[in-house]
Amino acid sequence: MKRQVIFIIAIATVGLANAGQLYGQYVESLRSASPIVCVVGSGCQAVVMSLYGSTLGIKNELFGIFYYGMLVAIGLCVLFLPKLLTKGLLWLVRIASVTAMLFSLYLLYIQVFILKTLCFRCLVAILLNVLLLILVLSLQANPINKKD
Repeated sequence: MKRQVIFIIAIATVGLANAGQLYGQYVESLRSASPIVCVVGSGCQAVVMSLYGSTLGIKNELFGIFYYGMLVAIGLCVLFLPKLLTKGLLWLVRIASVTAMLFSLYLLYIQVFILKTLCFRCLVAILLNVLLLILVLSLQANPINKKD
């Protein structure tokens, strides 16, 4: 389990940096009218600035920052205090990961079929979400020892 948690922390940290950098570029583009730089291609600007760049009035990158930050924080807590990984916490993390994956698939659909352009950083986030979902679903909760 320890190895899985370390991988979750590492992948979520990459996701946090990816989402944070994309949100930072978005804020900077509003301030200075500079374009959002895409590592590969040029779709990031079109995707992030589109009508679909926000959900319920909140930038999608902020959802990513929250999700990845939550996984890093929970992962660090569980790494040092493994007994914290109860069934309830595990279900919370699983629900969050399934939701993140479904949201990623929805956003991929928007990119491919509606906007007809791809954002490289968004594709990285989708890949990270797939890996995180696999790792999270493979985790096992600690059994509660009734003698304690």
